[in-house]
Amino acid sequence: MESIAIVGSILLAFSIDAWWEESKESKQHAVQLSLLEEEVLENIEQFRRSAKLNRQYAQNVSTLGDVLQGRT
Repeated sequence: MESIAIVGSILLAFSIDAWWEESKESKQHAVQLSLLEEEVLENIEQFRRSAKLNRQYAQNVSTLGDVLQGRT
């Protein structure tokens, strides 16, 4: 009976340890996902700024082309 109690307590300890490790990994994944979300949102904002600048540049080039061709 005593050996069954010892084996049971060891298995319980292993189960608790495995649960604790999984809990820590889950928290780490949540932090990593949060950081990734921040980075993606920053990248989207940078893309929007770049796209706006590219549209302005294209408009300026088009206007310059019109001026050089005497259309304005």
